[in-house]
Amino acid sequence: MERLIKVLIGVLLIAGCERPERVQIEGNFEGGAGKKIYLDEILVGEDATRDSVDINKRDNFRFTLTISEPRFLRLRLASDNYLTLLARPGENIEIKAQSSNLAKTYEIEGSAGSKKVREANLRLLRTKREIDSLVNSLDKIEDETALATAEEEADRQIDSILNEQRRFSVSFVLENIDSPASITVLYQELYDDYVLNRLGDLQYMKIVAEELEETYPDLDYVKSLSADVSRQLEQYELQKLSARAEGEGVIIDSYPDISLPGIYGDTISLRSIEEKYILVTFGSSRNEESTAFHLDMIPVYNAYHHRGFEIYHISMEEDPQEWASYVRFNEYPWLNVAEFNIEDSRYTRIYNVQQIPSNFYINRDIGVIARDLSPSEIRRRLSVAFD
Repeated sequence: MERLIKVLIGVLLIAGCERPERVQIEGNFEGGAGKKIYLDEILVGEDATRDSVDINKRDNFRFTLTISEPRFLRLRLASDNYLTLLARPGENIEIKAQSSNLAKTYEIEGSAGSKKVREANLRLLRTKREIDSLVNSLDKIEDETALATAEEEADRQIDSILNEQRRFSVSFVLENIDSPASITVLYQELYDDYVLNRLGDLQYMKIVAEELEETYPDLDYVKSLSADVSRQLEQYELQKLSARAEGEGVIIDSYPDISLPGIYGDTISLRSIEEKYILVTFGSSRNEESTAFHLDMIPVYNAYHHRGFEIYHISMEEDPQEWASYVRFNEYPWLNVAEFNIEDSRYTRIYNVQQIPSNFYINRDIGVIARDLSPSEIRRRLSVAFD
């Protein structure tokens, strides 16, 4: 399952609206005396170093910071030697670890969220270790026949290990649905692929986003997760659209073509449009919401048509003359076509139109990139594209 969220990998921040409180982090990293340790805050798209201290001769260190919301933090001795915390305001966190490998050896008290993150990360490390061990054992086999047999068995075992990891991940998300720690699991990766990589796993992301929105509705971190869910749902709908078009025998590369009659009887093809940005709309003269939408689109069209924007408006109609009068009365300035085969419209099936009005926002170089936008959202996207 494609996920356009590398900005959230590294992961995972959620914020709330609590009163600012002090968080104290005390640790003992065995063998770490004299080393510098860094405290990073994991942000959306970047990390920010909050503080750094030298570990004393007794292997101890302490950080104090003030936060008003849950924060994912990283304690780092090196870029490849770190551990992750999920701190909440007011917590006193105590950590013990071996400085040679923080992620595998650390124990933690005083932070329920951090314990959950530790559980998830250690489980993933165990899975990776088991798979690596199987793969490495194959390198020692020289006989080709024995190697083939061993590879088949290793594949079976790896599938079993991955399924166990998947079961753990799903259970973890469902058991911690109201905790930001669940986001850690949603974006865990193994060998450049997500553990939860099936199309149906999008439902788990949606559930977590909705639950966290109840507690943190205005926070950027939650909004980032929700935006990713929306993008993936949109992508899923577009994939269904393409599959439906292929099933109808439509030759497509970026979006299905449409050819319907205009008000003067001439056939107008969607693919004949040369403007870069196209809004395909499905409406009807008998639908008040459709009329309101298209009237609101007139100033948007007038502002951006000359810069490379076109509307291809498909009206679901019964009477050609009434439809033509409707278009002229409202003075729709764009390309107007009509579908009179309402009972069995090929194009509504291909585009999976479930209601009127519906619209599809197209970049001619890419294909359908959004659907069912409001006039204000369309104006905003065009402003970004042209201004």
